[in-house]
Amino acid sequence: KVTKLIAEHLNKTKANITTLPFPPENIDMQYFYWNSYKVIPSYTYQINLTQSIDLINKNVDPKTRNLIKKATKDGLTVEQNFDNSLVEEIVLKTMERNSVNVDNEILKNILYKFSTDKNSFSFITKKDGEPLAVTFCIYNKNQCYYILGGYDSEKSHSGAGPLAVW
Repeated sequence: KVTKLIAEHLNKTKANITTLPFPPENIDMQYFYWNSYKVIPSYTYQINLTQSIDLINKNVDPKTRNLIKKATKDGLTVEQNFDNSLVEEIVLKTMERNSVNVDNEILKNILYKFSTDKNSFSFITKKDGEPLAVTFCIYNKNQCYYILGGYDSEKSHSGAGPLAVW
C-alpha cells in the first residue's frame, strides 16, 4: 500500500529523477514498474553481529579482507573518533573528489545536532597519527547504519576505509 501511494504521489510531482531509499525488507517495487518508473536497486549488507568474528570475517569479500590484512600489516591503526569536524572534513573531500553535491546544512545537522554518544559513533584509520579514512554510523536499539565515510586521497591507503569499517 505504501509503495502504491508513493508511486501515485510521484506521478503528480513530474520530477525527472527521484532517488528513494527503502529499507532492505521492502523488496516489492511493482507499483513503480507498473507506473513506468525505471527502478535501479542499490543493495546494502546486513550483518548479524551475534555470529562469531571468524564467521563474519569468512563472509567478507576476499578482496576487502586482503585490503584489511594489508592495512594492518602496513601499520595502520583504528581508533574511535569523537571529533565530528574530522568526519565532516574527510567526507566533504570524498564527496568533492567524486563530484557529489552535498547539502552542507543536512550534513551539519546529522553530525552536530542529531548525533550523540547515545545514537552514533565513528572510527578513524590512521597511519603515524595522520587521519586517512573515517566511518560514521547511526544506531538504534536493534540496528546500526553506516551512513557516512570517506578517505583523504592525498594520504590514503587502499585498505584504510575497509579497515575503519571492519
